[in-house]
Amino acid sequence: MNVLIVEDNPISARVLEHTLDKHGYETYTASDGSVAMEYLEAHPEVDLVITDLVMPNTDGAELVRNIKARPEWCDLPVVVCTCVKSVNVSQALSAQGCKYVFKPSRADTLMQKVKEVVAQRRPIWQTPEQTMAEIGMDFQGFLEVL
Repeated sequence: MNVLIVEDNPISARVLEHTLDKHGYETYTASDGSVAMEYLEAHPEVDLVITDLVMPNTDGAELVRNIKARPEWCDLPVVVCTCVKSVNVSQALSAQGCKYVFKPSRADTLMQKVKEVVAQRRPIWQTPEQTMAEIGMDFQGFLEVL
């Protein structure tokens, strides 16, 4: 699974990368929401976005709105990892279908939120070739399974 981490603090980004890498996720990092949007445009294989809220240029709230406004990304799971503790923020994120964790977050708390949002994502139809490539199976093995 490919995860885009959107975080302007390099230490926080590295902590998230380390936690996700340890659990078998492939991670990519963007320093703000505008860089993240460019990355998403060029890399449709992103399965999950984890973003901070407070960032320069395009902040996390605007990034979430931009993602949810695009038909091709509206089902893309988003986890917000922030130090902003506010009822208004929590309500707004929930209304957008986002999960959130507060910084500093424990690895087990983060991974629980990641698993929750991934489980809620609608299945995507793909070709047999895409399925075989994703699970590392050759055509003969695929035929045997069928």
